[in-house]
Amino acid sequence: MNGFLSFSCVLAAVTAVGASQGETFLRNGGFESVDGGVLEGWSSLRPPLRVDKSSGRNGGSALAFCAESKPEHTVLSQTFPVMPGRSYRASLWAKTENLTGGRAMVCIEWYNEAGRWAGGVYSQGIGGTEDWTEINAVASRLPETAKTFRVGVYVERGGCGRAWFDDVSLTPVETPVVAGLYSSAYRNQAAVGDVTFFADLNLASGGISPDQVKAIFSLPFANGRKTVVADAISNNWASVTVDASKLKTGTAGFRLMDSSGRRFNDTAIRFERFEGENRKGVRVDRHNRLLVDGKPFFPVGMYFGKVNSEDLEVYSKGSFNCLMPYARITREQLDMCADRGLKAFCNIKDYYTFTRRGRPTREENDEAVRKIAEELKGHPALLGWYLNDEIPPAHIDELKERYELMKTLDPDRPTWTMLYQVRQMREYLPSFDICGSDPYPHDDWKRWNDAYTWPRIQIADTFRSRPVWQAIQAHDSAAYKTGSREELMKTHPTGEAEVRSLAWQALTAGANGFFFYSFFDLKKMDWKTPFKESFGGVCRVAEELRRYEHVFLSTDPVEAVADSPHIGVRGWRYGGKVYLAISNQRHSRTHGSVSVDVPFSAAETLLGDRPLKGLEFDFAPFGISLVRLMPSAAANSSDKVDGRRK
Repeated sequence: MNGFLSFSCVLAAVTAVGASQGETFLRNGGFESVDGGVLEGWSSLRPPLRVDKSSGRNGGSALAFCAESKPEHTVLSQTFPVMPGRSYRASLWAKTENLTGGRAMVCIEWYNEAGRWAGGVYSQGIGGTEDWTEINAVASRLPETAKTFRVGVYVERGGCGRAWFDDVSLTPVETPVVAGLYSSAYRNQAAVGDVTFFADLNLASGGISPDQVKAIFSLPFANGRKTVVADAISNNWASVTVDASKLKTGTAGFRLMDSSGRRFNDTAIRFERFEGENRKGVRVDRHNRLLVDGKPFFPVGMYFGKVNSEDLEVYSKGSFNCLMPYARITREQLDMCADRGLKAFCNIKDYYTFTRRGRPTREENDEAVRKIAEELKGHPALLGWYLNDEIPPAHIDELKERYELMKTLDPDRPTWTMLYQVRQMREYLPSFDICGSDPYPHDDWKRWNDAYTWPRIQIADTFRSRPVWQAIQAHDSAAYKTGSREELMKTHPTGEAEVRSLAWQALTAGANGFFFYSFFDLKKMDWKTPFKESFGGVCRVAEELRRYEHVFLSTDPVEAVADSPHIGVRGWRYGGKVYLAISNQRHSRTHGSVSVDVPFSAAETLLGDRPLKGLEFDFAPFGISLVRLMPSAAANSSDKVDGRRK
C-alpha cells in the first residue's frame, strides 16, 4: 500500500480556471527554466534531486535523481486550488537505471482547509532499468472538502539508483454530470426483493445543485410503465427502489433535466429478471452475501504465496475456509485445496499491459486470461477471480474491459478487487463484483481506525451494492523494510490483540469477508516472531469469526449506535435474539455506551470485554465485544434501551 506524502511548498499562482481539455496548466514541466538552483513554478529543489541540462527525452533538461545509499525522501511539487468535482491527469516521462527499493512516480494529492492531507492517487511507477516510459496519475472528482491539490514527482522512500523525469503535465479530464447507472442487484440480475437503481452524479462539475434538476429513471416494468422519478437526489447520486417482481428483463435508463428542460448526458444498463434465487456456481445475493451453489458462505482466509501441500497442511488446521494465493493457481492445486475443504481465488491481476509481468498488448493479455479461465472454470474449489490489487485509476478503462471479459469467460464466478484508493472507489465501481481495501495502520497509531473508516467509505461509495472483503494486517512491517536484523528488531509485530482489533473494526463497519495478510510474511519473519506464535494468533481470531458466522450471515440487521466516535457497533437478529459486535477503534482505553431499539433483560458477553452495566463499556486498548441480548417479554418494544438506562 502506498503511504501518503508530505509536501512543503506554497500555493502556485497558476490556477485550474479556464484550462481546456488537453491543455496543461503546470509550469515548467520540462525543467528548462531554472535560475540559481530555483526551478520556476516548483517547490524547493533538494538532493538527491537536481536538474540535468542534457539528459531529457529530446536532449534538453530533465529532473534527475541519483542516490547510492538510502537518501532523504524528497518530492518536487506544484500546488493548485481545487475546483470541486473536477478531474485531472498528471503525466510525465521517466527512465531508470538500477533503481531499487522504490519506483519513479507521479502523484496527485489533495488537502483540506486546515492544510492536512485528505487523499491522493499514485501512479504505477517504474523501477530497475527502464527506458523512457510514460506514467500517469488520475484524480477523479476532487471532493468539496479539498481546498488545494498538488502534483508530486519523486522516487519512493527507500529508493536507490538513478532516475530521470521529463515533460510533466497536468490536464483536465472530462467529468460528465451523469457518470453512470448501477443497481444493487448482483450483475444487474434479480429475482425477488427490492432493487435500488443508483445514478452516479457529479453536479458540482456543472455548477448545479440538486434542487435545480429532475432525476428520472426509465425501468422495464412488467405492466408497461416506463418512468419513475428518483426517491432521493444529492450532489453525488440519485436513487429509486422498486420491487424486482414488478420488473422484466430489459433496459434501465436514467436522465437528468434542469428547470429549462436542458437534458444532460443519459446513461443506461441492461437489467435481467430471472425466476428462482438459487443458481448454481458462486454469486452474490441481495444481502451482499456470497452464495456457493445457493448456500451462504462467510469468507475467512489469508493471502498466500504459491500453493503447496506442506503449507496447505499447516493452513488447513486453522479455521479458514478459503485462501487468496498471489501465485497463479493450477487445477492440481485447486484439487489440493478441495481435498482439505478449502476454496481459493485465482489471481489474474498481473495480466495487463502496464504490469511488470503483463504481455505487451491487450490482446495477448486477454488470450492468457482466456486460457486460464478455460483451465479452471467449473472447479468446485474455485471461488472467483482476483482482478486488481491497487492498480491506479489511470488504468480504469482496461480494468473495466477485463471485468466484462471475465463475466463472459466465467459467468458463474465473481471478481474481486483490492484497493488502497478508497476515496476513488466510485470510479472503480464498473470493474468489480466484490471490493476490498487494505489499511495497514500498524506503524501509525493515528491511522489505527482506518480499519473502520475505510470500509465505511467503500460501502457508501458503492451505494451499499457490493460485498466488502477486507485485507487485515497480520504481518510485521519489518517484512517490507531493509536494514540489519538489529534495526528490524525495533519494529513492533502485529500481535493477536491488534489483529483482532483490526478485524473487528472492519466487521463493525460492515465488512463481510476477511483475508489476513499474509501467510508468507508470517513465515518470512519466523526469525523474529516464531511462526507458530504469529500464525496461532491469526488462527484464533479467524476461529472466533467462524464460530459466529451464522450470526454474521443473518439477513435481519439491527440498528445500533454508540455515543463515542471511537466505538463501532453492528447488530443482527438471529434465532429470536439480538447480537451486537462492538469494537474499540483506538489503541488506548475507551469509554462509551451503545444504544439499540430492542427491549432486552440482560446482555450476555460471548467474546471480549464485558459491559460495566447495560451496554456501557470501558474498553481495554484494542478491545472488542460480542454480546447477545436476552429478550424481555415485558418491555415495551417501542422503548429505546441503552447502556446508561438502569
